[in-house]
Amino acid sequence: MSSALTGSVLARRSYFDLLANRAFEHQAAYPYTFDLSAGMTFNLGKRSTLSLKALHATEGMKMTTNALEPISADENSKIDLYSIAYENRISERTSEIIRLGFYEEKFDYKAYWQDVVETVLYGEYGAKMKAFSFREDFSHQISDNYRIQRGISFSHINSDMYFIPNTETLTFVRRVIPPLVRFDRQYMTAASYVDYAARLSPRLETNVGVRYDYSQLIEQGNLGPRANILFKAFKDISGIPSGANATNIPTSVSSLTGTSRLT
Repeated sequence: MSSALTGSVLARRSYFDLLANRAFEHQAAYPYTFDLSAGMTFNLGKRSTLSLKALHATEGMKMTTNALEPISADENSKIDLYSIAYENRISERTSEIIRLGFYEEKFDYKAYWQDVVETVLYGEYGAKMKAFSFREDFSHQISDNYRIQRGISFSHINSDMYFIPNTETLTFVRRVIPPLVRFDRQYMTAASYVDYAARLSPRLETNVGVRYDYSQLIEQGNLGPRANILFKAFKDISGIPSGANATNIPTSVSSLTGTSRLT
């Protein structure tokens, strides 16, 4: 059995803020972004591979101005994402992919404002989310023009959010309006789907299926059909998809963060 390793590392950092913040010092601050991603793929044999991926991303902003009244704001966020995937081509027409993932996100925001009568208003908002996920996809090419695919996924999510608004005077008399607001929840999500794809012509492909979602957070499940049509107007250009999915509840971290869903 032969084994080979391929990998890549990519780092990006915004640069506009470095120039703009110098020009508008003490008046405004443009946010910065930075992300570092890495991936490795091990060829375990002719039919199987093991892939490791990692992503670290940060974003921040700090603004201080005394144009009319002292105002300051700080915002910092961090995202870490790690995944491992095992892909096995069972046969020439059948394949299976198993993925394990860990996701963590932290967000902190603080604001401070002082008016002319020496009343200080400040607030703080923070959020943390951790999630562990499992996903399995199975695909079988029935013939050159027909394919069936099914998959399942499970996630365990721990979310913690808080909000603290405060008002103070310089005599150190504090009023809290309202008191600390905090949410701390742990819950599970699950999803399953079956899709059937048919290529009716070299430029027209259809996809029909059904998907079931369950969220422990709202204690509700949803069964919805899905249908898509892919039409290629030109031979060398990707097709224009159109379709509908009947699902209406969040079932995974990806649906809450904007990344791709189960399919």
